[in-house]
Amino acid sequence: TSSAPTSMPSASPSKYPTTSRPSKPGETLRPTSVPTSHPSYNLNYSTSSMYSRYKENLVIQSSIDDTVSYGTFFYKGITVSGQCNNWKTFFGSNLALPYSNAVFNEISALFEYHDYSIGKSYYKHASCSIPNNVQSMISALQTGASYEVNCNYTSWRVFSCDNGPVFCVNCAKNCINDVSCPGTTYTVNSCKTGCTNHAEAYGIVSFGYYLVISYPQIVDSKLSPTTVTKNSIVLSMNVTNVGYIYCGAYLNGTSLPTSIASIYSQGYYYLASSTGLVNITISNLSPDSTYNIICYSRDFSSQIMPFSEALLTKTSVKTNCCRKISFTNAFANIPESTVSTYSLQINSVPTSLLTVYLNISVYSCNIGTSKYYRYTAISPSSLTFTTSITQSLTKTFTIFGYQGCYNVMAKAVSSGNDVYSNTTGKITIISSTNYPIAAPQLQSVYFSSDASHIYYLFDSATNQPTGGNSSTKSFGCNNVTSFPGSIYATCLWINSTVLDVNLGNVPVSSRPILSSSVSINGRTIKAKCIPKGYPCSGYPYTNSTNFNISIPSNPVKPTVLLSTPSNIGACGNIVIDLTGSTGNCGRPWNGITWTVTGSLSNNTSIENYLNRFGLSTSSLITIPNSYLKAGESYTINVFITNFFGFSGSMKANVFVAVSNAVLSVTIASPATVVMYRYQSLSFFASASLPTCSGGSTQGLSINYAWRLFEGSNYLQSVTTTSNDPRYFILPAYSLSAGTTYALQVTVSSSASTSSNTVSSASVIVVVGYAGVNTVISGGLKQTKDVTANIIIDASGSYSQDSPSEILSYNWNCVYYYPSYGTACPSFSGLSTNSSKLTIPANTFQGGDTYTISVTATNSFNEFGTASVNIVGITTISPKVSISPVSTKYNTQNSIILTGTISNNGPVKATWSCTEIDSSLLVSDVSTPLTAILASSSINIFQININPYALTPGLTYTFILSSYYTNSTSSKSAYAQVLVVMNTPPTGGQILSVPKTGYSSNTTYHISTYDWTDSPDDYPLNYMMYSYTVDANSFTIIQQASVLTYTYAFLSVGLKSSNYRVSIGVRVTDIYGGLNNVTTTVTVLPYNPTIKSLSSSINSAINSSNPVAVLQLVTATTSLLNAVDCTVPTSCTTLHRYNCSLTAKTCGSCYSGYTGVSGDSNLPCISTTSGTTTAISGACSSSSSCIAGPCVNGICTVSNKTCPNSCSNHGTCRFVDLFSKTNMTSCLVTNSSCTAKCSCRPGYYNSDCSMNSTVYATHTQLRNILCTGMANSVNIQNVDSDVVVSRSQAVLGIFGSDGDGLSNLALADCTYVLTNLVSSNSQLSGLPNASSAILNAFSTVIDKSPALADTITTSLVSLGLGSQSNAAINQVPSTLISNNIRLTSQIVSSTSLASDSYTIPQTS
Repeated sequence: TSSAPTSMPSASPSKYPTTSRPSKPGETLRPTSVPTSHPSYNLNYSTSSMYSRYKENLVIQSSIDDTVSYGTFFYKGITVSGQCNNWKTFFGSNLALPYSNAVFNEISALFEYHDYSIGKSYYKHASCSIPNNVQSMISALQTGASYEVNCNYTSWRVFSCDNGPVFCVNCAKNCINDVSCPGTTYTVNSCKTGCTNHAEAYGIVSFGYYLVISYPQIVDSKLSPTTVTKNSIVLSMNVTNVGYIYCGAYLNGTSLPTSIASIYSQGYYYLASSTGLVNITISNLSPDSTYNIICYSRDFSSQIMPFSEALLTKTSVKTNCCRKISFTNAFANIPESTVSTYSLQINSVPTSLLTVYLNISVYSCNIGTSKYYRYTAISPSSLTFTTSITQSLTKTFTIFGYQGCYNVMAKAVSSGNDVYSNTTGKITIISSTNYPIAAPQLQSVYFSSDASHIYYLFDSATNQPTGGNSSTKSFGCNNVTSFPGSIYATCLWINSTVLDVNLGNVPVSSRPILSSSVSINGRTIKAKCIPKGYPCSGYPYTNSTNFNISIPSNPVKPTVLLSTPSNIGACGNIVIDLTGSTGNCGRPWNGITWTVTGSLSNNTSIENYLNRFGLSTSSLITIPNSYLKAGESYTINVFITNFFGFSGSMKANVFVAVSNAVLSVTIASPATVVMYRYQSLSFFASASLPTCSGGSTQGLSINYAWRLFEGSNYLQSVTTTSNDPRYFILPAYSLSAGTTYALQVTVSSSASTSSNTVSSASVIVVVGYAGVNTVISGGLKQTKDVTANIIIDASGSYSQDSPSEILSYNWNCVYYYPSYGTACPSFSGLSTNSSKLTIPANTFQGGDTYTISVTATNSFNEFGTASVNIVGITTISPKVSISPVSTKYNTQNSIILTGTISNNGPVKATWSCTEIDSSLLVSDVSTPLTAILASSSINIFQININPYALTPGLTYTFILSSYYTNSTSSKSAYAQVLVVMNTPPTGGQILSVPKTGYSSNTTYHISTYDWTDSPDDYPLNYMMYSYTVDANSFTIIQQASVLTYTYAFLSVGLKSSNYRVSIGVRVTDIYGGLNNVTTTVTVLPYNPTIKSLSSSINSAINSSNPVAVLQLVTATTSLLNAVDCTVPTSCTTLHRYNCSLTAKTCGSCYSGYTGVSGDSNLPCISTTSGTTTAISGACSSSSSCIAGPCVNGICTVSNKTCPNSCSNHGTCRFVDLFSKTNMTSCLVTNSSCTAKCSCRPGYYNSDCSMNSTVYATHTQLRNILCTGMANSVNIQNVDSDVVVSRSQAVLGIFGSDGDGLSNLALADCTYVLTNLVSSNSQLSGLPNASSAILNAFSTVIDKSPALADTITTSLVSLGLGSQSNAAINQVPSTLISNNIRLTSQIVSSTSLASDSYTIPQTS
């Protein structure tokens, strides 16, 4: 520098500042003491004023009603709020509202950002209120498509970048960081990676929606009665839309409905196929009575009229007169000196106390009159009806008398103004000694509600002819009656007056229709024989009169299930599933009609296509893509009419996206489900991806997100209990009664075939009020000591909606015998408003029988009733009771009844059944029928009725009686219960496409259809399975669900069976009633590579499909375990299953046969034939010897043999199973040794049949299978079928001896078993499962004795599981393998003290 200033500048000034501007406060950190490698940012975003504005604005937007909002905040390279997963959840789930009538109509977007590098801030608020534009933006976000539109002077864009969609305004369609990162433009790009720009930014997007009312509105909420009769009302109403109208009628003075479900349960509905005036008929009403009628509606999808709106339709209507009394059953000729029971009914609830007086008087007729006619009596002489609606309007009375003709009169006397017409009837009483009993007459013939049965009702007891069969079993109907298809039908006498015709086996084309004629075969039916009277052979037969079949009082109505994805890819087809529809009555639908609406002119062509090719519900219906156009929506509606002429309808909306790879999802369910709190909830979702998109659900990692809504409120605390994410499962009492919910599933995937695959489906769940379950403990009929206080206990009653709720009670008592129907003595003064009724000593009389009934009522005025017959006794006797029984039982299950005997001394207790002779009953049970019980205060005595001992559709009376053995004056006390046997679903079929394919390579489409059942037994569940040898050793191909079809890989068939594999469906109703149907397909061998198998198993796990893992395991092991099955003697001749696991050796003995255990070529003999030839016994041929050949007329015992003679590549040696030392011999009767191959070098496997290359491949494959099984355990819901299938699958992996498994694989497979047993001991204890599990554990011990301690706990659980399925003193359950012996039994303390127990030694 100069010492003094120069006269002019020494240099030119710089054009721009040569240094950066000073930083503002907060932009950078304080200077460090030493230089850093690069500048440091202050990342404390929480102090940013922009962040504060972001939070405030997001709260404001989120609080706006009917708005779904999302916000994201970016700060200097980091997205600190609203990350990628939140963004995907927003557009994938939050914008997919669960209501089909929700319409998005506006969008608001707020953006702000500040670029620190240039020190400039930007702000933008934009909105758009054009619904089509808004909906297209949402569609683009959800499908990965691109969309651009100008709306309200703003350019809106949606396009995809990197890992997800970009939403922006006034922006370019560009993915480079300079223009797509937050802080560079007005954008929401939460999934963008690599953004390091020095900026802060936020974006808030809010979508507004409104709910379109699509259910039929009832104009002015006005119901107009147009036709009124004494039993019905026709209502007219003006509706604004098509849909269903449901109505309920409530007697004046009673409670109004508490929910939509209450109205629905009455069953009155009308399908309105057009707008305007519609009529609905409400029938089965009482004459001269005022009803409050309330109606609601729903559309053909899932929108339901709010309950509050339904209440506005309340209309009072009075039915026409007149009130009357009638006898409900005809007066037939009855034998002298017997008690006959009849019923009387009034047709309206009285408005004041009503007494009906009964009188019987004699008149002259040609049979003559007994001199004792004056003693002919009717009991009771009067019947009383109150004003309570809970009472039955039908009461019974009895007639006992002597020969003569009599008039029976019923006369009503009201304490108020009610007028009932009187009624009369005629009855003839004849001497059964001198006259034959008149032939029963057919009163009516009618279909069951689902038309799967026909019922014949006779006016008096018949002889119940069966064509030579037992009257408690079914028989060929053509032995007794004739009608279309009678040659195929089976019949069953429900009782002496009702014949049940089962049409399940009748071909569909041969089944009778409405008004078909039936007739009784000549010389078959006559009156029930009365012993010691007129010779029964002289009774006249019922005439062969034709009778037309009538419609039932409660005919089933169609329930339509139209399931199709709401979104499909541009190249995809619309696949419609109607297979879950019910109500066709086991016959072809009377009509299926389709309508299609949309914005394009090709709707008619689609409609015509469906009305040509969519006329069945037995298979899927596909609308080809050539009929569709991308970017368009279609509304598809189907109307279905059944055999009875009733119709149902459902609609679905389908949007065809502009992108090919769109993940679709459906829920297998009707659009609306009505249920109750006490029921568990289970829904299944199925996701798919069009194959035309270049992708498949196999290999996709699919995420299932379930959300439950009450109104618009998302219930975050209610989550599924399912292990399998495809299911939404809630236990009972998870939901609230009287509430409507929306359940939604959203599926998403990060598949490379699509930039964004998200879709959703929903279903409406209506939870009604269920009422009260009233229970009187002890049994339906009980003896009571009248000299002591009698306590009748109904404290086990409960409200089905709130079990802990305190109920109110009202007790009543009438004589049952001898003064039938009259009021009980001194009963009116008792306290009758508590759960327990105490009757003071000596109030009742010994020898008399009383009917005591109770009505329990909850806070919603819902009630239930129960009654018990008390037989008075005066002698010293034990107290006997039986625990409450189930509503229905199933013939395939054991039935355990539990009796309790309170005694002060030794007693003898006996179980018996009214309908089964004791000599036959003893073979139908697995517990003693009689026991001597010690002198303790309380003894439990159970009976276990064997599976299939009782006949479906019948009701049995089981009695437990007991008396003191040390007192000659003691008489039997007893209790009895009714066991009602459920009738399972019938009539179903199974179909497979294709019929021939390759193991683990061909996908078989398996479906079932045409099942029918009682309407009260729905919904039905379908479990599909396959097997090659034994139906008990099956593989699941679909777990039990409402889905009627599945896609599956199948195991290869046996070469000896021409590769035939059996596939079946097991269908169950809500009570567990079970039926099944099977068919066969051909499955040829296909050897998977190690790579392909590993990929397939991983794909199944990623797609949350544990059943597919089981299929792949069994398909692969069926190939790995395949052996040469050329056997020397037909396995059928030996009564053994076909060869499958051991080369040239038949399988185990058939059920019901015994012989050498396991695989063998020695014969098995029937356990009941009595033709067994003992070891060393005389014989004429080897076929009668079970342990070896017949030599010189003597049965010998053979040594065990090695499989396939070690394939000539090894030597056979005998090994002690416990010491592992060699033995000189090992007889087939010795369970402690085995025959085992010692292979020469280079050969492997149990029969030395594999070289080293094959063995190495098999080893790798088995190891992969064990790992796959272990990885799938936690994504599967376990039921009894899974327990069997999983244990069989592990057993298949082990093969014949578990050879070749690595230690890790063995540990994995062992984990599968131990986890299965420890978590599901009761299910594991079932016979089919326990045997497979034990054999698998046996292999584990054999291969790795060190694992014995690991499985010990599981073996204990297995024993406890067997006990949980058993009754006290039931025959022990015994499980035996080469190295495990397990016996379990529940015994009484008496038996424990006196019996001895040993470990089972042999099988």
